[in-house]
Amino acid sequence: MSPQLILGQPLLHLLVATSTLFAGCALAIGTEREVIFTAKDIQAAVEKSPKSAKLLDGNVVVALQGLPTFKLGEPPHRVGVSANFTVQAMGARPVPVSFMGSANVVYSVSKKAFFIDAPLVDSIESSLIPKSMEAVASQAITRHLTNMFSATPVYTLRQTGNIKEQAIAASLKSIEIRKDEVVARFAM
Repeated sequence: MSPQLILGQPLLHLLVATSTLFAGCALAIGTEREVIFTAKDIQAAVEKSPKSAKLLDGNVVVALQGLPTFKLGEPPHRVGVSANFTVQAMGARPVPVSFMGSANVVYSVSKKAFFIDAPLVDSIESSLIPKSMEAVASQAITRHLTNMFSATPVYTLRQTGNIKEQAIAASLKSIEIRKDEVVARFAM
């Protein structure tokens, strides 16, 4: 064998090994892991959550009647929320109120879980509530939903001791609320 071939083979092996390593790194860079959950997943989590029947907000008592319902992507990029409440001013009888609004989805790194957050009122409807009470009722209902949602994870990542899983859980890139699903992307 010629000296060129003997020296060429280790060099060739080194080049192949190096290019394979770089190709593997290039594939790892920019890859993502997706977590997908639906309105049904959110609904199931809320159904399992502890219920707070009433919330006293100043001079108003708010009670949730049944469970809120959720519709993803309505309005676009948000979670539509509807719920029925009774609102009672001090000394008055309870008045039924229908709530329509929307909220965001947020991720807690420390809890490795997603939550519904920052509900906004689109409308409250009741034929029995005085116009002067609508703003107070809206504020009390929003506070009630905020408290309920902040205590209820709607999707929780697996809790493994795997270092790779822990690193991924801390690297959220984006949350996209689509019409039928929430897609969370984590960097790898």
